Amino acid sequence: MVQNAKEKTNSTPLGVQLRGKNIRILFYYKGIQCFETVATGSAKAEINYAARRRAEVLRKIEDGEFDYRVEFPNSNNIKKFHHSYNFTCGDLLINQITIYKKMESVGQIKPITATTYKNFILNKLLPEFKDRLLNDLTSQEIKGFILNLNCSSKSVSQIIIPLRAMLDGAVNDGLITYNPLNRLALNKLIRENFRKSDNIRERYTDQEREEIIAACHTPMLKWMITFEFFTGLRIGELIALRWSDVFDDYISVIKNQVKGVTGTPKSESGFREVLLLPRAKEALIEMRKLTGQFEHVFISIQTKRPWTSSDALQKQWVKIHQRASVKYRNPYLMRHTYAHMLLDRGETLQFVADQLGHCDMEMVIKVYGGTTKRINYKLKGEY
Repeated sequence: MVQNAKEKTNSTPLGVQLRGKNIRILFYYKGIQCFETVATGSAKAEINYAARRRAEVLRKIEDGEFDYRVEFPNSNNIKKFHHSYNFTCGDLLINQITIYKKMESVGQIKPITATTYKNFILNKLLPEFKDRLLNDLTSQEIKGFILNLNCSSKSVSQIIIPLRAMLDGAVNDGLITYNPLNRLALNKLIRENFRKSDNIRERYTDQEREEIIAACHTPMLKWMITFEFFTGLRIGELIALRWSDVFDDYISVIKNQVKGVTGTPKSESGFREVLLLPRAKEALIEMRKLTGQFEHVFISIQTKRPWTSSDALQKQWVKIHQRASVKYRNPYLMRHTYAHMLLDRGETLQFVADQLGHCDMEMVIKVYGGTTKRINYKLKGEY
């Protein structure tokens, strides 16, 4: 379209206007008349700059290179040309839940992962960003949201995952030109403002471990807790263990039970054979007397059925600590205690990593891995 100006002063070129202290340019984009402020003042240099800016805008419109969001990112006129300005963050976060469901259906993520991200979106992200227009969302707003979270650094990192995925998707779809999260030094922000997870801060002493085992009020619970202390399984792996996975000197970890969903271990390296220490063997011998007729090694005391989640164990765990007069820690710390026990007695980092099902082990060193044969490994320590 031929660009025409409705007004032209004696002191400004065609399409350039003085408006108070500002200089604005006039142009037509997609048949709509647009005014944009490009400079302040009234000196010849500022007016000439505005004329050059207008000429560049006209050239980009003519060549099909003009993007209003790039040229005038703070302009209200963007809403006339980009439908993304009608999207709220809430719209896209809800859509992200649908994306996770599809990823789960084709096996790209585990059901528990999809559920976890869904809960983060519903309980953390939507209350904060539901009505926020997508293109108005800023890095500083996200930073403020992060700093107001009351949780560990690990939890903060996990909560950000679906938000980043939503914003990356918006960039890929052309709804926004950049992801505002990328303008934050996120790792530094989290490291300086949030505590590390309690999961890697403390372990039980040998004495505390024995006091906890002694405080278990039923044989079923006693041998279950003993077995956990001396195998370091994830709780989901513990309650998913079947007798068919138990052998003379090792167990095969191939299942994981999380929030009622039976799946595979957390990662590829989670598929492993765990060499049984003497105390773990003893626990299995005693458990065979109690649950040998069942499919699962560890079952609910009340229902005589397999555990569906760690929630019931959590209730027992609190009571056990009270009876033992031992400072409370998360059940995960049994796994952490097991790892330290092996290391304290001289086992190799590689062996410990393989026993735990890790490619790397954050609490010991940053990077290690390998394929040590667990069932043929000769123990160095006395247990």
